[in-house]
Amino acid sequence: AEVCSYHETVWDEEGDRLLAYLPAKAFEVTFTIVYNMPGLSSQTSHLVIEPSVYREKVAFARTYGFTHEFDMLKAKRLALGGSLQNAVVINPDGTVMNPEGTRDPQEFVRHKILDLVGDLALIGKRITGHFIAHKTGHAANVRFARRLCQLAQEAQERKTSTMMHIEAIKEILPHRYPLLLVDRIL
Repeated sequence: AEVCSYHETVWDEEGDRLLAYLPAKAFEVTFTIVYNMPGLSSQTSHLVIEPSVYREKVAFARTYGFTHEFDMLKAKRLALGGSLQNAVVINPDGTVMNPEGTRDPQEFVRHKILDLVGDLALIGKRITGHFIAHKTGHAANVRFARRLCQLAQEAQERKTSTMMHIEAIKEILPHRYPLLLVDRIL
């Protein structure tokens, strides 16, 4: 698959939400979720996403939501396939409604990593780099992925464009300081 990578740090902040990209040879994700509820604390997880790690530490993570969201969806006859088998429902006191609890102590943050990986996959290219996410969601993830690939595409186009070197520049620009410090023009 075609690879989307970029050579500069990129970030997007909106309020207390942050999504950043740092150049890296692997596909890495560091994600932090923050809740101010009793029984539901902040979680951070860092993973180098490769097939075995994805299968063992990410793919199992169910979506989750709060009882008021669950009740609202049921009242509107939405998420009809949703159940306690495929979603984790959190009570107002931060406890889990599911009788078996969570599948892993980090299931919530791992589900957010699952969301981010899925959102990044929508661009249709394999991505390398380290993504650092703090309280982001689908809309921000997709917007960021599009922006990152646009920057990568623009950088690739600049690489393949015609470049003027010093001798050609001397024919156009005056032959004196500081213009002789210019060694190429893109």
